Amino acid sequence: MGDQDEEVLDDTGADDGTGDEVRPGDEADTGDDRETDLDFDEPESDSDPGSEEDEEPEEQPDPPRRRIGARAAARAAVEQIVEMTGRAPEGVTFVRKQDDSWLVGVEVVETERIPDSSDVLAVYEAELDDEAELMSYQRVRRYPRGRGDDD
Repeated sequence: MGDQDEEVLDDTGADDGTGDEVRPGDEADTGDDRETDLDFDEPESDSDPGSEEDEEPEEQPDPPRRRIGARAAARAAVEQIVEMTGRAPEGVTFVRKQDDSWLVGVEVVETERIPDSSDVLAVYEAELDDEAELMSYQRVRRYPRGRGDDD
């Protein structure tokens, strides 16, 4: 019986001391790494098997557009003006609701100087849609700090 085992090992050439040798009755490695377990190929679901019938179709109508308030419009305008201009914000000068949009005045430091009292400020007017997305902006005023509205 020992001779027969040696013949099998010699025929496969797998007796290298690693324990990977093929023995009679063992399956040989075919190089095919695919799983044969059918459950493996099925996607796993976190829901109960019976709940599949209760699911709604994937195509749902668009949710109603969420309208924003003045505070959200002001914050969004400041964020987007800073992103577009690269200037440091000073504050919001006005917020005005229009038909389907918001008009927001954002004051920024246009040019920094020493001392701060000699900085040049600017007001940018930003128009946002009712979802707080920037539609347009423009600089509407530029002035030295301390000379606000008393032109």
